[in-house]
Amino acid sequence: MPPSIRKTVQYRCEDGRDASVDFFDDGRSVFLRQDGGIRKLVAPKAGAPFSTDSLTLTSEGNKLTLTRRGGKSVHCQS
Repeated sequence: MPPSIRKTVQYRCEDGRDASVDFFDDGRSVFLRQDGGIRKLVAPKAGAPFSTDSLTLTSEGNKLTLTRRGGKSVHCQS
C-alpha cells in the first residue's frame, strides 16, 4: 500500500505566496501545492531534504524553506 498522509500544513511565504504541504508517514515523500500546481518531492532517506530535479524543500518545526536550482531560497512559516 502507498504511504498515508501524516499531516497537511499551510504556509505563508515571504514572497507573498501560499504553500500547502502533505507530509506522508514514510518520512520520505511530500506533495507541495503552490501556484495552482502540485509536485511530489522525495528524500533519499527519512530526515533528509525532499527534492526534485529543480527544487529542494526543507522543513523544521513551523518553518519551510524552498530552494530552487541556482540557489534562490524562499522562506515560509505556518
